Amino acid sequence: MKRRATALGIIASGSSLGGVILPIMVNKLIPRIGFRWTMRAVAFMILGLLVITNATTKSRVVHTKKPFTVMEFIRPLKEPAFLLVALASFFFFFGTFLPFNFLILQGQSEGMSNELSNYLIPILNAAR
Repeated sequence: MKRRATALGIIASGSSLGGVILPIMVNKLIPRIGFRWTMRAVAFMILGLLVITNATTKSRVVHTKKPFTVMEFIRPLKEPAFLLVALASFFFFFGTFLPFNFLILQGQSEGMSNELSNYLIPILNAAR
């Protein structure tokens, strides 16, 4: 309870750090071990970190069992305000993250070297 702000800060910095390390890791490993084993290596790293996280955290809320019904997720979409927010969020994130796919190609077409253009996504993630 006393160190909640510190924990939140570590979590937030871990997200940015992952956005810098993972693209560099993938770019370096694909030529060496191939795409399949690179994806497996990334998955094993994430699995290891999740095991540590699950072993060291505990919920402060008592969980109560509730029956699962699909309508609980569909019913809010009947409200126009919620539907508008959901659609706006979808298009916002679609427009925000889709250009990441073309960032390296754009850098190369503007004359940037292949070595440096591979670091554009980690640079962008570090700036967030």
